[in-house]
Amino acid sequence: MEGRTVEALLLSSSVKHGGKCVAGVSLDTGELIRFVSEDRGTMGALTSGDMRCADGTICGPCDVVTAPVIGPVPTAHQPENWLIDRRRYWKRSRTLTPRETAECIPVTRPRMIFDTWDICLTEELYPNRSLELVEAENLVFAKEPGKKSKVTFTYNGREYRKMSMTDREYYSASDGDRIGRAVLLLSLPEDDYNGKYFKFVAKIFEMGE
Repeated sequence: MEGRTVEALLLSSSVKHGGKCVAGVSLDTGELIRFVSEDRGTMGALTSGDMRCADGTICGPCDVVTAPVIGPVPTAHQPENWLIDRRRYWKRSRTLTPRETAECIPVTRPRMIFDTWDICLTEELYPNRSLELVEAENLVFAKEPGKKSKVTFTYNGREYRKMSMTDREYYSASDGDRIGRAVLLLSLPEDDYNGKYFKFVAKIFEMGE
């Protein structure tokens, strides 16, 4: 079955309402994109099976893929969304290392992350994007008993304290663990929590010291 596709370098497959939030960079436009499903109960989250190749393997971060899509489905808060076609298999052409991925993705350099210094924002301050790539430094993980890990980091001379993260690879990070430099994929949610939209780290690509 032939149909529309998007060539992309996948960056994240993070936790989202029991499924996966899958984002990447379009190799055609260089823009950040988010792949979503029609599942309203999970706010468009994907399952592992949604990213299955014909050989049975599942695509993930650092994979260069051809993803079957229906087309763009921008929302008021998430203009980067593309609806996948669940009837067709994905194709993986190659897999990069995390370092190779970090070195080739289009890092942005906004003055402030999502245009504010705080870790959350209100409806009035919601920007015209929900995905952002920045290079940060001095990452420090915080782990409290019974709670998910959070990360503090410095960007553009400003410290962002205890931001939530959905990158599974760092869920086991111990309190006080550090990373000198990293490229971060940051995201904003579609829905608010008590009137606020909390920024979160969807993926961390370590760059060493």
